[in-house]
Amino acid sequence: MIKKQHEILLHQLEYVSRRMKENDQMDYANKLQDLMRKVFQQEFSIAFCGHFSAGKSSMMNELFGEQILPTSPIPTSANVVEIRHGENQVTLVLTNGERYTFAGSYMDEDLRELCKNGEDIMAVEVSKESISLPKGVSLLDTPGVDSTDDAHRLATESSLHMADLILFMMDYNHVQSEGNLQFLKGLAERNKKIYIVINQIDKHRDQELSFISYQQNVKQTFENWDLQVEGIYYTSLRDIRHEHNELESLKCDLHKWIEHRAELSIQVVEAEAKYLIEQYLGQLADDRQEERNSWEQIIEGSGISGDEVERQVQQHRDKQAELSGRLEEVEVSFIKGVDEICKNAYLMPSEVRELGRDYLESLQPNFKVGFLFSAGKTHQEKQRRAQIFFTKLQETVYTQLELHIRNYTIQFCKQHGLFDEQMGQQIMSEKLELKPSLLEGAYKAGTGLTGNAVLVYTEDVANQMKRLVRNQALRWQSELINPRLKEQIKTEQDQLDEEASSLQQVVKAKDALGQIDLELMGERELLEQRWREPNLEETLDLSWIDEGRKQGTSHVSSSTDLLWQKLIKEDVSSTVKEAKPVRNEEHEEARTTPKSISFTDSSERNRIFLERVNEIEESLQEIRGVQTVLAEIHSKRGRAEKKQFTVALFGAFSAGKSSFANALIGAEILPVSPQPMTATINQIGPPDDRNAHGQVRLKVKSAETLLAELTAIYRLFHKEASHLDQAIQKIPSLLEMKNMTPSQKTVIPFLQALQEGIKWFTLHQGSEIQISLEQMEEYVANEKKSCFIEYANLYYDCLLTRQGITLVDTPGADSVHSRHTGVAFDYIRNADVILFVTYYNHAFSKADREFLIQLGRVKDSFAMDKMFFITNAADLARSKDELAEVQTYLQHQLLKFGIREPRMFAVSSLWGLLEKSKEQAELPAHAFLMDSGFAPFEQAFAQFVHHDLMNLSLHSIHQDVRRALQMTKQIIQTTQIGIEEKQNRQVELEKERVQVQQLIATYETGTDQQALQQEIHELFYYVQQRWFLRFQDEFPTIFHPGSLREDLGDIKAQLQACLLELIQFLQHDLLQEYRATTLRIEKWMRIRLEQHIRDIGEKVLAYPAGFQWSTEVTTAFSMPELAGVMENVDVSDFRKQMSHYRNAKAFFEKKERFQMRESMKQRLEELVIPEITVMEEKCGSHFQQVWQDEFHRLRAIASKQSTEYYEELQAMLSENVDLDHYQQTEAVLEGFIQQWNDVF
Repeated sequence: MIKKQHEILLHQLEYVSRRMKENDQMDYANKLQDLMRKVFQQEFSIAFCGHFSAGKSSMMNELFGEQILPTSPIPTSANVVEIRHGENQVTLVLTNGERYTFAGSYMDEDLRELCKNGEDIMAVEVSKESISLPKGVSLLDTPGVDSTDDAHRLATESSLHMADLILFMMDYNHVQSEGNLQFLKGLAERNKKIYIVINQIDKHRDQELSFISYQQNVKQTFENWDLQVEGIYYTSLRDIRHEHNELESLKCDLHKWIEHRAELSIQVVEAEAKYLIEQYLGQLADDRQEERNSWEQIIEGSGISGDEVERQVQQHRDKQAELSGRLEEVEVSFIKGVDEICKNAYLMPSEVRELGRDYLESLQPNFKVGFLFSAGKTHQEKQRRAQIFFTKLQETVYTQLELHIRNYTIQFCKQHGLFDEQMGQQIMSEKLELKPSLLEGAYKAGTGLTGNAVLVYTEDVANQMKRLVRNQALRWQSELINPRLKEQIKTEQDQLDEEASSLQQVVKAKDALGQIDLELMGERELLEQRWREPNLEETLDLSWIDEGRKQGTSHVSSSTDLLWQKLIKEDVSSTVKEAKPVRNEEHEEARTTPKSISFTDSSERNRIFLERVNEIEESLQEIRGVQTVLAEIHSKRGRAEKKQFTVALFGAFSAGKSSFANALIGAEILPVSPQPMTATINQIGPPDDRNAHGQVRLKVKSAETLLAELTAIYRLFHKEASHLDQAIQKIPSLLEMKNMTPSQKTVIPFLQALQEGIKWFTLHQGSEIQISLEQMEEYVANEKKSCFIEYANLYYDCLLTRQGITLVDTPGADSVHSRHTGVAFDYIRNADVILFVTYYNHAFSKADREFLIQLGRVKDSFAMDKMFFITNAADLARSKDELAEVQTYLQHQLLKFGIREPRMFAVSSLWGLLEKSKEQAELPAHAFLMDSGFAPFEQAFAQFVHHDLMNLSLHSIHQDVRRALQMTKQIIQTTQIGIEEKQNRQVELEKERVQVQQLIATYETGTDQQALQQEIHELFYYVQQRWFLRFQDEFPTIFHPGSLREDLGDIKAQLQACLLELIQFLQHDLLQEYRATTLRIEKWMRIRLEQHIRDIGEKVLAYPAGFQWSTEVTTAFSMPELAGVMENVDVSDFRKQMSHYRNAKAFFEKKERFQMRESMKQRLEELVIPEITVMEEKCGSHFQQVWQDEFHRLRAIASKQSTEYYEELQAMLSENVDLDHYQQTEAVLEGFIQQWNDVF
């Protein structure tokens, strides 16, 4: 049965492959041939995928009961590794396509280095005699879902298309990783058989979350992403007896799959073949897309839709027929109108007819007037009657006929689009030539004066008049109308001819599109028909399978081959020359009774020092001339005694920040969960007069804050919301959207929680709520409420907070809210200590990397290195070497972000909390760890907080005491001189005071102000350079094949989503660059202003009076406000750039992606460089003002201090001074200075 199915399948695949070759689709043909080889050789492969350190290698080793692959918590696979049973050898498939086989066994370390060399090696095929895999069965270990490298992606895709089963490994804490889910989404769309293995469930803590709830959350996550998998296994390799461990079920099912591999393989091959056929048909359509686009552009350019073509053709024919007969039709129509007017014109009313009769009477032969001289009188009468008749007739013709004809002609011309003003004037001004002779000419001899005769005569006269008017109208037609009409017809004919040509192109385009569709449909129907009814009579030639296997295996040698040695990369620690190996000596000593936080020694030293300062203040109370210095010492001592330290905690979700905070505090007060919680700023500080121990103050977001968050989210969906009610009402439409982008899916949990809890928010918006510690979890961990909480301040009394430390659990590097990047920056700038927590075997997420990039930007702006890097869950380490390797790897990663020689500590928060618990619970057994690792961290932390940080304050006080000592010595020396010398000295002091005041008043910093402007210009020049470099680096990571899937439809929407993501990234990066630049400017200003303080001090100290002044630059300068960047940059600004995308193949394989990137870079230069210039100008004007204000403040302090000093000296010269008291104070001050030198 199976054999017959194989035969049918081979015929099906062979025909499809042949068709693909005939259509020059070799990529798909080769993949079909891969499937044929798989069927023919009865291969069965199981692929292991997942993030690095999800436990893929360890799981493979466990499932098959032997060390198949080396394991490590740091990345070990940069290429595809295939394991099978067979003669010991390793085959390397290089990125250039060459294959090299090395016979013999290999060392684990060598294999690990080969697997990490993704630059030269695409795949590693390992054959081992010892492995207990049936013939034809292979295991695949892929580079993982972290890689954005195109070569890695192609290698992974190439291997997964052949996989029969995919076991996707997830870390217990990393199920909701966007990278995991996006990768799974792509696999599911290929109809792959996917089984999820959620490993390391031994991390689960029931007190955090019930396991059932955790499973429900996992299910909900998959539903949100519309992911359907074959099954989910919850496993632990560390705790085999874990009650929820399904490892044995997985092993059992694995053996079943292998046992029934023949049936499974057929199903998988058929599904993969059908997927590839769809891809092939889609590629055929893509290949015709350019042709289709050209035809569609013709149709689109014509303004005629495809459905309108036939109607337009008929309209064109009708128009041509009408145009051909228009001249004749218009001529006939005009004449008909003229004739109609002439016919209806009544030219002989009774009055005119009577005049006609009188004239006719004068023409009678017997007409005679008078008896004498009658001939002359008769002629005159005849002329008179003719003139009267003609005049009246002429008037009647004009009003009853001629005027109508003129108006008719003008209206006719207007109606036919022939009229112009010149024509109108000619028609209206041209006179009709009527002659009186027409009257006599109409008379016929013998006509009498009967009624009928008069009627006939007058009608003949009227008809003559009508003929004359008609002839005039016909002349107008000939001379005025017809030329214009012919020109009109010619113009319209030319236009019609042009339209005919265009219409012919549209008809041709429509036919061509129809033919393309027909051919593509024909290809689909042909493949479907031959798949249903394969021709089993055809002879299959499968000889190419063995030949193909041999091809490329041009080298077979031992593992000592030079190429082998070349391809084995050095270990990470040796490739990074700047990164010093991290020692783990702290863990080498057994600590059965770890010490508490070592604040005591430093705090005691500081307390004693400040008490001595208080004594000094008392001694200086009666010393005149040093009261200004005394005020400075008193103020600084007060601040030091009340010193509060802010410690900001950063890290991505599931890094264990909250667990770490709990361990640091020594109590489980912050809720922890393996699921990411909505970003809320949790602040834990000491109780005060208003807030008792255990009290929590919650700030509920305002409607404006919530609207701002929703507005940013709506932009992800290309939508807008003008007010909060509208934004909330539209949430269901967002949740129902299909084919969401990854960035859109990340905000879905927030929107769901917001929708469910909006009623609660309505009642509490903008308010402050006071609750107890026991109630805190309800507001911070419950998504329906926590999504509305802006911050939570917990007042808690413990050893940590008693030292004046406030711990801030920040929203996290991967918060969905863009405003939190501003919050994070403020904490980076203002926090006294930064703790960055990462999980033992988790890679840095993209958000982590962005945060570390920002840390790298600003670290040089700190007065001192205040960063600590914590590797949490160190208890997962299996050996000292492994732990050291992880630490060295992390150090190497930090070096990439410009962070050198970091303070790094590996700890176990779980153990740390156990160590500090009241029950002193026994720690779990471990291979080498004896404690949590918190002790060395806490000692270093305490040393930094109470020694390094406090030393800054104490050193400033020490400098003021030294100043007081020098001034006291000067006073003693001055008061020991004689009376006459004192009088002279008073005069000198007054002169000196004036000179010092003049020096201070005229001291200028113009050169540095110019240098400040140059510094700002240079800084923003580099901002621009770095920003465009980041654009070029980020572009291919956003516009990549996984994000542009034509099989998902609406590629335009996908392109817009990528573009929107890129714009948002660039906005964020430019804003971060701006913020970092303001810190660099602030540091530059501080250094220069401190130089000026010293310079003024040195100049005034040169005077005999020995005046010493000192002050400090303002702790923090005001920063120029910047609400946002690139706010006017929109997707619509890049329509031209988006046109570079024609189809996936051209975009990714023909380098059109880089053409788009270059075009987009040019467009960004047009849009953003002016904005960067505005930023520079804003910073320039702001910091120039800050400089002036600060220097004026410093100069005023110097002037005030010097005036007071000189006035005191002058007063003392005229009074008796208790010299013994001054000398005793001098001794006290000298003793303090000596003690300082001994201690510090």
